[in-house]
Amino acid sequence: MNSCQTLETVAGKVDGLVAGDLGEAEITDLAPAFQDAANKLDVGQISDPIRTDAGLHLIAVCGKRQGGANAPTHDQIENRLRGQQLALISKRYLRDLRNQATIETR
Repeated sequence: MNSCQTLETVAGKVDGLVAGDLGEAEITDLAPAFQDAANKLDVGQISDPIRTDAGLHLIAVCGKRQGGANAPTHDQIENRLRGQQLALISKRYLRDLRNQATIETR
């Protein structure tokens, strides 16, 4: 097992091994052992085995979204977009000034 795409296929071929898609989950909704493993993984990686009372588990992180306390606020997003618009307007204005300028060299 080396990727999210092959995880369920490979698990289905092994007796006693079960794989399932948990869908999207908040990291805080996971058990502490799973939170630690998921926080350390990059997208597409699979954790080392995690032992619990129910048996051994592998966690695969197939995607991440920023949310919760780390998500930008409405005002931050609006300010970023306004800044981008102002930067574009200023570039256009400077371009127009350069095009209209008359440069004399003597």
